[in-house]
Amino acid sequence: MLSFKLSDTGDLSINTNGILELVFEKTQLSQKLSQRLKMFYGEWFLDTTRGVPYFGNILGERVNQDVVVQIFTDEIFKESEVTNVINISSSLINRVFTYSCDVISIYGEQNFTFEGSN
Repeated sequence: MLSFKLSDTGDLSINTNGILELVFEKTQLSQKLSQRLKMFYGEWFLDTTRGVPYFGNILGERVNQDVVVQIFTDEIFKESEVTNVINISSSLINRVFTYSCDVISIYGEQNFTFEGSN
């Protein structure tokens, strides 16, 4: 599978020749998973059932880290190319939550890490 490459700011990436860049397979999947975890539940007007339920479940003071890990893992499994998620780890240091796992997909195994601020 292929997709347009996104920059760190989420914009379409254009090379020095002014041509849109593309990403394939594992890189495309990592980009897609990162986009999926950044989307708030109900944010996308074409499908208000998509997204991560940040309000009420993740953002706040007394958040259970195990619950957040389960929510992220469940969201990753919603991607059709993903067949399994293993070696899950997470950390919360100085209000920065990091989720890491190995994703088994139709493209093979790859590490995926998502970092976000609380």
